[in-house]
Amino acid sequence: MVSGTGPAPNQADTVAFWRGLWSEPINHSEGPWTEVVASQYASITPMDPVIITPDDVAEAVRRAPNWKSPGLDGLHHYWLKGFVVCHTVLARQFQEALNQKSLPGLFTTGITHLVPKDQSDQKRLYKSLERPEVCGAGPWLDQANTLVFWRGLWSEPLNHSEGPWTEVVASQCESITPIDPVMITLDDVAEAVRRAPNWKNPGLDGLRHY
Repeated sequence: MVSGTGPAPNQADTVAFWRGLWSEPINHSEGPWTEVVASQYASITPMDPVIITPDDVAEAVRRAPNWKSPGLDGLHHYWLKGFVVCHTVLARQFQEALNQKSLPGLFTTGITHLVPKDQSDQKRLYKSLERPEVCGAGPWLDQANTLVFWRGLWSEPLNHSEGPWTEVVASQCESITPIDPVMITLDDVAEAVRRAPNWKNPGLDGLRHY
């Protein structure tokens, strides 16, 4: 990679360029060849609709690597394997999520089963996740209650009321020289990108390192 000597690209122009490629609807004006191709394939029997069964879901989850980088749902496969839900309900929700192209909504339901009641119970929790899944006999989890539960943990601001020990720690650390501000340079960015695996699963930006 060679650094260019010209000015950096203008952000507004860059956004406009890519939006022009990806965000604008296009009205294709195809030639008469499309009708010829359509007539040639008129005798082909259409493919049957793909029906995702409970066994399909169970097998796909079983074979998935436990700690591979998660997708947009943010869940590693390890946790998906520990869902204690009825396979029939899971398959139906998975099919609906595929139809709506909204997988994250699927994984916000049922996850409260994964919360240990006590911190000392974590080992038992992890062991239970490795057992075969069992369909629960109780009612299906309410999605609204599930969202309220997790939002109460992660989305609500907390006002901590610390004790006097914080003042003691602060006074003990006054003599420590603060670290210099971290300045990220162009070379730092170039080196980080160069060493990144090309096809590792992307993050929320949806772009692979390649």
